[in-house]
Amino acid sequence: GGIPPCSELLSRYGGMLLSGERTLPDEIDLENFIKDEAKTERQYYFQTPNQTNLVDYSAFTESLAEKIGCQPSIPSPLTNPSLFFKYWFYPFWPTWYRKDGPNANPDAFNEVMIRKTPVSSSINFLDAGGFFFVEISLALAILPIYRVSSLMSSFSKYDSGGLSPGWMVLKPKRTVLHNAK
Repeated sequence: GGIPPCSELLSRYGGMLLSGERTLPDEIDLENFIKDEAKTERQYYFQTPNQTNLVDYSAFTESLAEKIGCQPSIPSPLTNPSLFFKYWFYPFWPTWYRKDGPNANPDAFNEVMIRKTPVSSSINFLDAGGFFFVEISLALAILPIYRVSSLMSSFSKYDSGGLSPGWMVLKPKRTVLHNAK
């Protein structure tokens, strides 16, 4: 589940706050901040308004990684196509947050992401140079879906709670939830 990786990131951030490496915002109206974030989450997840006991793993971990300063840099498709592929198409494992930034552990990252999970063991045709074919095919297939989805969200029968048309695909969740930039 998502509890261990979320807890690890929260622990890192908490440790940075306690050690003085990071500080909380100077002036914040915490009560209104919490109310605004809860309202935004209800708007974002308008189809399941009573499901409030879960956290959106991607948005939550990305917003914490931003606060910690450990957002992973995107691997180059030219110098490391295997890692680039994993970044975009594999699950976003917690080890990515040890790739860069404070308390980075590149050796552990490389052990998990390169040595223990070779792309060739899960998708054999990539060894034959099919990577770029797959990448281009997926990009070409997904782009029209995003365009149509953006247009259709404007005419949705569901009330998006005031979020602008196209919010589902034009902005990353981390910029809609948790006030990440």
